[in-house]
Amino acid sequence: MKYYGLIGLLLILGCVKENKNQKKAVNADTMTSKMINTIGPAGSTPTSLVKAASDKIIEFKNDGNGLIVCKYPSNVCRTNADEHSGGASAYGLIPNSADSFIHYMKFRFYSDGYFAKNPEGHIAFGLRGKRMRVEEYGDKAGVDGRGIIIGHIGYGYFYNNNNKACVDRMAQIESYYRSAKEAKKAEFGNKIFPTTCSDTIFEDNKWYSVEIEVTSHQYIIYRVYDATGNIIYKTYYNDQPNYLDPNLTEWFVGHVFESANTKWSVRLEDFEVGHIVKKDVFYPVKDFTPPLNFSTRFGAASASNSNNYSIILDKSSPSQIKLHNINARKKLYGCASWRKTKTGTDSVDCGKAENYREMIFSTETDWDINGDTLSLKESFIQTLPPNFYTIYFRMNPQDQLTQVSLSLELKESQPNSSSSGTFCNTSLKRITNWKCNTSRPDSTWVDVGAGCFHQLTGQSCN
Repeated sequence: MKYYGLIGLLLILGCVKENKNQKKAVNADTMTSKMINTIGPAGSTPTSLVKAASDKIIEFKNDGNGLIVCKYPSNVCRTNADEHSGGASAYGLIPNSADSFIHYMKFRFYSDGYFAKNPEGHIAFGLRGKRMRVEEYGDKAGVDGRGIIIGHIGYGYFYNNNNKACVDRMAQIESYYRSAKEAKKAEFGNKIFPTTCSDTIFEDNKWYSVEIEVTSHQYIIYRVYDATGNIIYKTYYNDQPNYLDPNLTEWFVGHVFESANTKWSVRLEDFEVGHIVKKDVFYPVKDFTPPLNFSTRFGAASASNSNNYSIILDKSSPSQIKLHNINARKKLYGCASWRKTKTGTDSVDCGKAENYREMIFSTETDWDINGDTLSLKESFIQTLPPNFYTIYFRMNPQDQLTQVSLSLELKESQPNSSSSGTFCNTSLKRITNWKCNTSRPDSTWVDVGAGCFHQLTGQSCN
C-alpha cells in the first residue's frame, strides 16, 4: 500500500503524508446575479439590500516606481503610504448603515504578476470599520474593522500556530483593532484566525470572485469562486471579544508589505459595497455546508447529512469512488481511521487538527486527479481487510466547517472459515448455501453472491 493512499487509509492507520491562463472575460451579468443571490440571510427581500458604491473598478499596481492605487471611473489615484509597512488604500463610507445587520463587499479579482513578484505582500479588505489617516495618526496609522486578507501572512506567524494551510496565495479572516490597542484593551492591533485559511487557491492571470460579509453580531464570512462560478472556499468566524465600535460604517481595501521595484497589478472589477437591514440570528451557520461531495460508478453516494457520506463496497468488484468539486486545489488534508465493528471506537481521533496530513496528488498515490474530481483507484480497496473505515477530508486541517467524511463498509470477497447456513438471494429468488467468515448472515455487510461463497440449490424463495 502506498503511503499516501486513502490517505494511506490509513497506514492502518491514522497518518497521512504530509500555469498561467490568459486573461479571459467572464459574463459579468451572470456572475453578478449569482453573487447577489448568495449575499444576505435567507429570506431577505430586495428592499432590504442597499448598495453603496460609486467606483466599479479598483486597481493596485506598481510600475517599477512605487505603489499606486486608483479608482475608476472617477480616476482618483493615490500613492502615499498609510503605515510603516508601506502601502496605499481605497476607502469609503456605507451611509446610514450603523444599525444594519450585514455590511458586504463583493468583486471580481485578477492578478497580473502580483503573487509571483510580491510574494510577501497581502491586500486587506475591511468592513464596519474606520480608516485612521496618516495625517491624523502619523506612524500610528491603521484601521479598525473586520474582513479578510488575500496574499501572504505565513504559517510561522504566531497567530497561525504553524497551520500549513496559512501559506501564500490564500485568503484568511482578519480583525483590525488599532483603537483597542491604543486604548490598551488589546495587546495587538490586529488578529488573524488560522481556522479560516483557504490554503493556496489563487493564481496569477486568473479571474476569481470574492464575497465578504460582516454581521452586526460579529460574524465574518467570505466565499471565493472560480471564473465559472464554482465555489472554491468558504468559511466564517465569530469574532470575540468585541473590541470594535459596533456603529462604524467605513470600508477599506489596502495593500501592505510592498516589494521594491517590481511590476505587477491587482484589479478588482464589479466592485460593490452595501448593507442589508434584515436580521437573521442563525446566519451564517444555517445551510453553511462544504462544497465537496462523493459519487460512485453507480451514482451519488448516500449521505446521512450534507457532509457525511457512506458507501458499501464488495472487495471483489469495488465501485470507483469520486470526490467532486475540489476545483484543482493544490492540497487537501485528510485523516483516516478504522474500526472492526460499525459502532466501534475510531483508531485515530480525526477531530484533532494535528491528525490531518496533506494528501498529495501524484501518480504514486491511490488516488487519481482529473479536473475537479479525485478518484480512488479500485485496486486499492482489494488490499484492505473487511472492516469499517472513515476518511475525513478538510480544506484546512483546523477548519471543521470545510470537512466532509466518507464511511466505507468493506465486504469480504473470499471465504475464510467454516460457518455455514442458508440465505435467500432476493435478486435470484433462490435459497443459497453459504460459507463466510465468522460474521452472522444477518449482518448488514454480508451479501450472498458477492460477500460469500455460494451454491444454488434450485429452491425458490419469496
